Amino acid sequence: MVRRVVWLLALWASDAHATTRTYSRFADFRAHLLSRIGAAKKSIVLVTDYLSDGEIVTALYLAKYRNLAVQVYLGPRLAGHYLSRLHYLKQQKIPTYLTPKSLQYPSMRTIASFDGSIIASDSSLDHQAKRNSFTWRQVPEPKANALRMQMKTALFNPTPAVATPRQLTNPPRPSARQKLPRITPSPQKGGYNYNVTTSVSKTAPKGVPTELPKKTKYQKNQMQKVEDSLTDPQENF
Repeated sequence: MVRRVVWLLALWASDAHATTRTYSRFADFRAHLLSRIGAAKKSIVLVTDYLSDGEIVTALYLAKYRNLAVQVYLGPRLAGHYLSRLHYLKQQKIPTYLTPKSLQYPSMRTIASFDGSIIASDSSLDHQAKRNSFTWRQVPEPKANALRMQMKTALFNPTPAVATPRQLTNPPRPSARQKLPRITPSPQKGGYNYNVTTSVSKTAPKGVPTELPKKTKYQKNQMQKVEDSLTDPQENF
C-alpha cells in the first residue's frame, strides 16, 4: 500500500515531460474536460471525488448517446451529497459506481480516461470550489499504461452507487392546497374533535350558526338610515 502511494505521488509530480494545463477559473478547467469528452471515440472512464457540475453530466449523456462506453466513479463520502449529480446520472442511465479505496488519493482527486489517454487533476469536479488554480496533467506513456492496468484491476468488480433520498431535518409545512382536518363536535362535554378518522356526528351544537346571514349588520344599518331619512324629512334640513 505504501509503495502504491509513493508511486502515484511520483506519477503526479516527477515527470517533467507531461503536458500541464493550469486555469484560474473553474469554467476554463471544465471547458478542457468537455472538449476531451467531445473528442472521445470509443470509451470514457471518469473517476472523481465529487461531481456537482451539470454541464459535465450533459456531456457524458451526449457521449453515451453517441454509443460510447461511459463509466463514472464517485467518491463514497460525497456521492450522496445533496448537490451531487448522482441522481441525474442515474436518470440518464449512465453506469455510476463508487470509487474503490485503491484509487482514492488526495494528489489525484480526478482521473479521466479517453480511449486510453489519461489526464489527472488534484481538484474534484465541483463548480463551487473556492480555488485560485485548477490543473489538468496529461499522464505520459509508459506510466499511463501502468495506471490503466491499476484502474482495470481496481474497477474489476465495482459497487453500484445508489441515489438515496436525504431525510429532512424539519418536516415540510402543509401547502395551501393540502386538505386540513375538519373540526367536528366531540361527544365529551361539548368539546371539539380534530380526528378525521372518527365517525362523529357533524351536526353543530345548539346556538352555533351554520350559515351566513343574508344581510350583514353594516347593510342593516345602512338600510335603517335610509328608512329614517324617508320617514322624517326634517333631518335633511
